[in-house]
Amino acid sequence: MDSAKKMAIEVLKKYRYLEAAEENDAMEKNRECGKNKKIFESSRKKERRGGDTPRDNTDVKEYASAEGEPDFYRDVYNRIMQMRYRRAKRALEALTDKDRKILTSFYVERKNGFIFDLCDELSCERTTIYRMKDRALESFIIAMGNVY
Repeated sequence: MDSAKKMAIEVLKKYRYLEAAEENDAMEKNRECGKNKKIFESSRKKERRGGDTPRDNTDVKEYASAEGEPDFYRDVYNRIMQMRYRRAKRALEALTDKDRKILTSFYVERKNGFIFDLCDELSCERTTIYRMKDRALESFIIAMGNVY
């Protein structure tokens, strides 16, 4: 099995987790925006009353110390995984409905007896489904290479 096929299968198997991570990141960013807005507003209120500057504001210092140092490697890994998810999502969208259904059934939403469900749905034999899976995986690899 060549490396492109291995990577495509790995991305498809992790697709559900990557999707959940993407949603969590979006929620976390919204939460962070709310925290930053509250800190900014509290520091502006103190400035108007003749209090501290935002740089000396204890709320900001507590927030910064609670966050800690950003872990560079974790951030890089998360960005790579986000890029893989977005590329996989676009590549899946570029496939036909039948190819997308086959790949998601095999790798993303695999259940017991899924092959029989696919056989009934597509009116094909098992061997034909496996051949279709191989062709769909090749199409997915090509789409992953063409999507940026």
